[in-house]
Amino acid sequence: MATKAELHQLVDAIPDSAADEAARRLAELRDPVLAAFLTAPEDDEPTTPEDLAAIQEGRATRARGGTIMLTDWRRRPTTRGVCAEQSRSRCGSHRTSTPCRGGSGGA
Repeated sequence: MATKAELHQLVDAIPDSAADEAARRLAELRDPVLAAFLTAPEDDEPTTPEDLAAIQEGRATRARGGTIMLTDWRRRPTTRGVCAEQSRSRCGSHRTSTPCRGGSGGA
């Protein structure tokens, strides 16, 4: 565990150009919720056989090309005939059953 004296040495060694970033990061540690989140274990539940089967299924799907990029998925037509980007207020280019190509207005 670091002592405050060691922390002072680290702070003294920080270049002036990084002082704002260092101050922001140290200030975040005063937030008890954020501090708890940052120091929490990654996962405290054991991996179940069902978890392992789902992981294997996902890897197999990816290996055979059965996945798509998130950006492509967001541009797919939705049931309302509006691309997912438009429904998320990011596109606005059209209202069709054709996948969005990333337009940013008009139509």
